[in-house]
Amino acid sequence: MTDTQLLEKILIKLESLEELKSQVQEHTQILKSLQELKPQMQEHTQLLRSLEHPAQVTKAEVDKINYEIVEMQGDLKAIRKELNIVEIVTKENTYDIARLKAIK
Repeated sequence: MTDTQLLEKILIKLESLEELKSQVQEHTQILKSLQELKPQMQEHTQLLRSLEHPAQVTKAEVDKINYEIVEMQGDLKAIRKELNIVEIVTKENTYDIARLKAIK
């Protein structure tokens, strides 16, 4: 191998080393950016965790309210049924009163 060929190979290796160096610098910048984001991510994680419990409490309260609404709907249906019975009995009494008045 001649000196020129050897120098060309060395030059090619140096160029590839320069490319690698450039890539390493890019990766280093990316890592620095990620490290800068880490505290912010930790803060967001803490905030989300602190909101998780109140959200669970709120969900439990909503579930309780929904259950109470269902109970009230059942009570309302029962009251309507009883009112219908009262209405029927009242009509029967009105009929009986009218009949008794007619007999007098």
